[in-house]
Amino acid sequence: MLVIVTFKYPQLDVKYEGGQENMQKTLVLFNKTLVIGIIILLFGMCAYPSTGINIEKKYLNPISNGNILYVGGSGPNNYTSIQDAIDDANPGDTVFVFDESAPYMENIRIRKSIRLIGENKTTTIINSSSQTTIDIYNHDNILIKGFTLLNHCSSTDETYGVDLSFTENVTLTDTIIIGCHWGVHLAYCTNCSITNNEIRDGISGIELYHVDTSTLSGNHLTDNEFGIELNNARTNMISNNIFLNNGLYLVDYAYPNSIVGNSVNGKALLYLENESDMIIEDESAGQIILVGCNRIKMQNLDLSHATVGVEFINTDNCLLTNTTLQFNILGVFFLESCNMNTISYNYIDFNSYGIGVETYFAFTRNKIIGNSIRFNSYGGIYLNGIGNIVRNNVIENNSEGIVIIGGAFNLISKNVIRNNSRIGLEIFLSAFNLVKSNNIMQNERNAAFEVILGTVFFRNYWKPYLGFGPKVIWGSRWIFGGFDSYYGFPIFQIIPWIKFDWRPAKVPYDI
Repeated sequence: MLVIVTFKYPQLDVKYEGGQENMQKTLVLFNKTLVIGIIILLFGMCAYPSTGINIEKKYLNPISNGNILYVGGSGPNNYTSIQDAIDDANPGDTVFVFDESAPYMENIRIRKSIRLIGENKTTTIINSSSQTTIDIYNHDNILIKGFTLLNHCSSTDETYGVDLSFTENVTLTDTIIIGCHWGVHLAYCTNCSITNNEIRDGISGIELYHVDTSTLSGNHLTDNEFGIELNNARTNMISNNIFLNNGLYLVDYAYPNSIVGNSVNGKALLYLENESDMIIEDESAGQIILVGCNRIKMQNLDLSHATVGVEFINTDNCLLTNTTLQFNILGVFFLESCNMNTISYNYIDFNSYGIGVETYFAFTRNKIIGNSIRFNSYGGIYLNGIGNIVRNNVIENNSEGIVIIGGAFNLISKNVIRNNSRIGLEIFLSAFNLVKSNNIMQNERNAAFEVILGTVFFRNYWKPYLGFGPKVIWGSRWIFGGFDSYYGFPIFQIIPWIKFDWRPAKVPYDI
């Protein structure tokens, strides 16, 4: 019997004429040959160098896969400039950058919805001489992945690794950013994703300014002054980031956000919102941020190298004691309304600022007692508000010892204010304070003031001091000088003025 069989494969027709038994043998032989051929073909595809590369589908624009434009390498028609490829790309395209032609000495501007992907994040290097290495403005649905970003601009120290403004749905992932003032800066952005990046040796690793519903996750932030900075940023997810020698900083309405699973120097970044009646102790945290909290006790901790050791925001009746806060930008920071908190018997040394306050008149009846506040490069204590007590602290070898700005009725008593390189005590636009029984000694300038209605200096020990009569304290005051002829605003003139410590102490106090 004659059997005719035809096998149908793409670009393959095999016709056989013969008996049924021979047909079966031929089928077996053909199938083996086909399998071997496919294996050889696959090995050939892996071994043969190509200018093409597989782009992971999860990063593709769901609307269009687009075309791939190649930069660098040795393929035909490859671009030598990343920017040229971006300029020629259409929305939905991918610009793929080979590492063998790195570093690319250019600054990148993206004004269309594309994917910019580097071959290897450690070897695909972009080094810009402009202020911004990658600039994205007012365009959405962009992916950046797989680069090392540097900046050697010499005309400004305010450099950016990636600057995003007025954008939505931008993803930056698997990228290394080194030595930029702002590693990643987002302003007026929504639904952006900054994930699994390494950002180091800058001023601000990631800053969010008026940003919402975005995700910062899995990033490694190392040796920046501020690891992540949130400024008017709300409803964002900040999760599973690793901070080393920096931390998280909140300023100006940066809540609510979801902040979970982050670590600072190998310990938990403890973010508490609207919590009360808790004790935090014994090395359990590397940084603490309290938002809307009440009656939280923090003791026996080391909150150093963390940008801000402890941050209080709208938080009352809390205690921080027996804790080391060193090598931060701010040892302790109070923001917005904070009342009746106590900072006692801590080591607040070697920071840029020891204790900082930005609450104005809502900072009331807090106590700063018995702390070592030394070697802070800018200032020991910055204070404002009403009815606060600063007592029994050693405040020495800072640039400025105590600076009071605004407020009234504060008590500064029995502190050692010594060897501060600019000024020991300065009071500005603050009224009815009592400065009593302090040792104010050997500062570059012991005390100064500007407009301190009703403030009294009483029985402080001053050095240098002549040893008899009242101690003269030089400052200035404002006098009314008429009205501005164009706007009608009142004009004040600043003139020299003096106040007195009428009964200065003859010997230093034992504090």
